[in-house]
Amino acid sequence: FQNWKLVERTDNYVKYIITSPNNALITKEIFLPNSKYNIGLRITIKNDAAVALPIRYKLIGASAFFVRKGIDERFTGADCKIGQQIIRINNPTRRLKNGARVYNDSPSWISARGRYFSLALKPKQKEEACFIEKEGERSTRSGVIIGPITILPQDTVTREFLLYAGPNDTDELKKVSADMVDVVTYG
Repeated sequence: FQNWKLVERTDNYVKYIITSPNNALITKEIFLPNSKYNIGLRITIKNDAAVALPIRYKLIGASAFFVRKGIDERFTGADCKIGQQIIRINNPTRRLKNGARVYNDSPSWISARGRYFSLALKPKQKEEACFIEKEGERSTRSGVIIGPITILPQDTVTREFLLYAGPNDTDELKKVSADMVDVVTYG
């Protein structure tokens, strides 16, 4: 069910909706604040069915840049921060031989980074887990796993996230969140 319908749009806001096969109304809102690299995301799921709805889904927060062989491989990575621990997978297209790693704890953030730029996702609430996986032979992606959550009939569940898509610049990352400066690694 990939036919999202645009229902509202302004200069710094977009809202899409879709109804899933199990009668869940899903709303995706994208906020573009007055910032060069930050994006806000809100996902709301309303159960319009007469029975409880169990949900669990992946939200891809960062897809790594297509990696060329050679020097660029040394600077690519997919990372996550859980508590005070930063899990770094450098050159993940080579290291993730089995395809994916799942970390069953709530991440502070997840990222995919290249030599000069990073894509990072920060959940505003606790989530179930995060993952880093191969995407084809030359790329990776990372994200969060939401759920399992049970939504009672006519109830709503909302999840909010901050996204960063910009240079590996600690000052810019700090504008999103103080702990996101750790997205940048110096070796």
